[in-house]
Amino acid sequence: MLDFKERVTDALHRYRSIWIETDMRAHLNPSRLAVIKEATADLINKMKSICPSCRVPGFWIAAVNKGLPCSLCNLPTNSTLSHQYICVHCTFEQEQLFPNDRKEEDPMFCNFCNP
Repeated sequence: MLDFKERVTDALHRYRSIWIETDMRAHLNPSRLAVIKEATADLINKMKSICPSCRVPGFWIAAVNKGLPCSLCNLPTNSTLSHQYICVHCTFEQEQLFPNDRKEEDPMFCNFCNP
């Protein structure tokens, strides 16, 4: 069986130009499979997320709010301060502060302390 380089050389001799591209079909592409796996996990988590008001699944993040304060100067940074959840059924909203379990950000991520 010919290896890739030999096949390309042979094809170039026969046809003078060839077109080579990756196979992007999802079931044959490892990077696409990884993204599909992650999307599936997100969908499962969304279906498990129950609205505290109406008890319908689909209570999920509608917005990510920046503004986690810098631990040195206390000014807001671009890091996540809160997530805004909304119910797809009853439109109940709820804010979750500090979703990444951090109440302040390292000054290296502050636009004032580290411009």
